[in-house]
Amino acid sequence: RTGWLPRRLRVVAPVAEALALLRDTTHNAFPVISDDERFLGLVSRRVVAALLRHHAALLATGDAPVPVPSVKPEAFAVSLQSRVPALGPDVTEVLLFARPPYDVLDLRSYLDVAPVTVPPTCTAERALLLFRSLGLRHLPVVDEGRVVGMLTRKDFFGEG
Repeated sequence: RTGWLPRRLRVVAPVAEALALLRDTTHNAFPVISDDERFLGLVSRRVVAALLRHHAALLATGDAPVPVPSVKPEAFAVSLQSRVPALGPDVTEVLLFARPPYDVLDLRSYLDVAPVTVPPTCTAERALLLFRSLGLRHLPVVDEGRVVGMLTRKDFFGEG
């Protein structure tokens, strides 16, 4: 799908933006961009939800000795292996009142920085071949370093 811009997150994303993205979409991956709109990689919905939950837990308990961005990805290994349920109102409420430095998520350590991408000139047949042969779920459409679209398995194979 080109012609519509997929919902994106900045590499250092405001918590409110990440919450809105999870609330307003059912997408399972999001392009991550730099401040100058350059495509940096993909981050999964599961990772964003786990980071927000962890962020909220630190804020709620007052156990936030260091900013969340310094937490190592291994800390989320167990929660990322299972399905992450929707964020509840308790998590959302804590996060909406976050103050710096806890009002942002630093996604740099959690990106897939080398996803397969295609240019806008890619044919549907070629994209389908990539999905089938590589088992892809998401295929960012990138033009001159900027995300201009996103193809998903659902575009080719439907819901089921």
